[in-house]
Amino acid sequence: MTVAKAHYSRIARVVALLVTMTLACHALTFFENIPSSRLRVSAHTVEQARHIGRYVDTCSTVVDQLLQCRSQPEKTLAVVVIEPGAKRNDADALRIEYDENEGVMAVTYRLMRGLLTRRARELFDRSSGQTATTDWLAAALTNRVVMHGQGRLGAYEPDYQVARQQFSQRHFPRIEILLQGGVTPETPPLFQLYMLHAELLAACLAELPGQRGEIFRKMLEMEAFGRAPVEACAFLLSNNLKPGQTLQGWYEQQVIQVSRRGRRVDVRESIEARVEALESIAVVGGNGPAAVKRVRLDELPDILKDYKLDRVALTNLQQRFLEIRQDASPLLQPALDQYVAALGLLVDGRERRFRTEFRKARAAFAEALAQQRQIEQVVDQYELEYVPPQQRFDAYLDIVERYRQLNEQTFPKFE
Repeated sequence: MTVAKAHYSRIARVVALLVTMTLACHALTFFENIPSSRLRVSAHTVEQARHIGRYVDTCSTVVDQLLQCRSQPEKTLAVVVIEPGAKRNDADALRIEYDENEGVMAVTYRLMRGLLTRRARELFDRSSGQTATTDWLAAALTNRVVMHGQGRLGAYEPDYQVARQQFSQRHFPRIEILLQGGVTPETPPLFQLYMLHAELLAACLAELPGQRGEIFRKMLEMEAFGRAPVEACAFLLSNNLKPGQTLQGWYEQQVIQVSRRGRRVDVRESIEARVEALESIAVVGGNGPAAVKRVRLDELPDILKDYKLDRVALTNLQQRFLEIRQDASPLLQPALDQYVAALGLLVDGRERRFRTEFRKARAAFAEALAQQRQIEQVVDQYELEYVPPQQRFDAYLDIVERYRQLNEQTFPKFE
């Protein structure tokens, strides 16, 4: 009995030791320090700490690029991964705590706010830290990194297609709403739209003459000294506004130009409808509203004797075809180039040549549309016939799972 008790006692000590070691492993914290950016990451695994460190360093670089800060930060910003469900401490703006269940958009937004706050405190001693300006700038930079991949992907290509559709209907956000911040990731759809327009506003301000980043540093400084964000923006733009132009008017004029950058690929149906809408033009044949009629472009040379041709309108029409070309797929672009070239002939008065080239452009566009429809049909059919790997190897995976369960039953693990 004494021998048996001693034997079981040793087994109990071994089991207790294994359990203790397992719990200790779960409680371990791994760190990743980035001295150049003054960043410190605390995570549950070495790989997690390293990956988070790279991402945080990327966000720090994006912030410094916006503000054009070239010096090393003075304070260290800490990023801590906490256990799911644990209470988060947000008292310190330079300590970002989050659990693994929190979305990347929300985490990145809080991270950008912390990085902007750190720089604002260093630049202006009177800065209280997180303000309305840091809020909307954080939203703008979150959109650049999360939605457009700045710093993470090989090429930074913004996508403003949603905003362009709004602007085409003359729907513009109020600039004072963008500047006052307050929209948070707790309402993701609204926040995504706010992020997009905040980034566009930042892009508009970045186009102002002067040193890069100066406008944003001045906005942070003026708010640190008690000026409201809208007042600060109006003051800084006072020399760039035309006589009688409002801040909202300046924003709407600039944002249309800025939103034309980046990724521009519209769906085939939309391109086809837009081209069809442009294939007729309003011409004036007399006085009064009834004198304005819409005529197909290839019919214009036949009625030039009876109608006054507006050459300025034709030039504008060329620009609108060029706008469609930027949004179209590469397959449709050559035909749209032919449309533009044909309109140039009509502007120059070469009517017969215009008729020939315009009909060629229409035929080429119809052919390109047919080819794109065929490609879309093939892709759609492939998607219908595609069998995911999980279903394709379902029987094999089932055997693997059953073997894993049997192995666990035979050799239990101490966790």
